[in-house]
Amino acid sequence: MTSSLPAPAEGPNGADYGQLFAAYMAGALETSLARVRAEQGQPSDRDRRQAWHALSYALKVDLLWPLACELLLVLAPKLEAAGFREDWLAYLQRGMDEARAHGDRRALAELGFHAGTIYRYLDRHDDADAVLLESRQIAAAHA
Repeated sequence: MTSSLPAPAEGPNGADYGQLFAAYMAGALETSLARVRAEQGQPSDRDRRQAWHALSYALKVDLLWPLACELLLVLAPKLEAAGFREDWLAYLQRGMDEARAHGDRRALAELGFHAGTIYRYLDRHDDADAVLLESRQIAAAHA
């Protein structure tokens, strides 16, 4: 499971750096979400890099899971269609780990579907079968 926000560290003028970081990251995730949603096809390289950068930090903070999850799910079909594979798969796997840690079965099923699709593209059929089976089981249990 990811760590929660760091213990409050008071800075000048009583600033709580953990809360400031979380607020900054929430803003970065919201900006990335808006930009990715506004683009018809794949995100621009700049927007993709910014989204990945935000995710690399946000996936380590429990409080940010809902926004990070939403960004992962919005990006997934666009990056699959654009041909991203190994690099994107690492984010999906991390997202699946966080979904498990948060008990977010819906997200786990959706992220697993996208990861399974990429595993198939990479000819990693055993991995694809395992992830897709788990996703189907979760979806069937919630149908």
